[in-house]
Amino acid sequence: MELPLYIHIPFCKKKCDYCDFFSLPLCKIHELKESYVKALVNQINFFVKKYNVTHWSTVYIGGGTPSLLGPGLIEFLASNVYKSTGQNSVDEFTIEVNPDDLTGEIIDSCKRGGITRISMGIQALDDVALSAVGRVATRQKALDALSLLNESWDGRLSVDFIAGLPGQTIDSFKSQFEYVFNSRVDHISLYSLT
Repeated sequence: MELPLYIHIPFCKKKCDYCDFFSLPLCKIHELKESYVKALVNQINFFVKKYNVTHWSTVYIGGGTPSLLGPGLIEFLASNVYKSTGQNSVDEFTIEVNPDDLTGEIIDSCKRGGITRISMGIQALDDVALSAVGRVATRQKALDALSLLNESWDGRLSVDFIAGLPGQTIDSFKSQFEYVFNSRVDHISLYSLT
């Protein structure tokens, strides 16, 4: 049987004001993340056997902030997803990252683990708007992360933005896309703050 797979990583440095997804604060991550990932791998293997899963059509590691797992656990989790069915590739294997914790080591672990798409939650390139909703990342961190991805990542790249953030103007909203259009972003997800 072929199925899609979503893996939730419920860890964040700080809960953003607009986010309704389940997450735990950073102070509890360090003692939980390794055992959590090992439990995920066990659960994936259990369901592969129970439902006779032969192939993952797509895999999406979301959160929370999956990039907070760090390079070793990202690679471990991704490679075990492949091992669970014995397949060598997935049509699309995505991981969400935040600009403030993206490193070259994380990008390399994504490559080694067989991840084919990175989805970066920029949300805005306006520090006033980011601060208003409790984001840790800044405009400069997002631009630095985009630059790092342009240099180091050869897979697909998606970025997320939110329209209607407090403090955001029409001009600041429109101008942020100049940077994105001049990078090698394949996909933009635009959400409305309600």
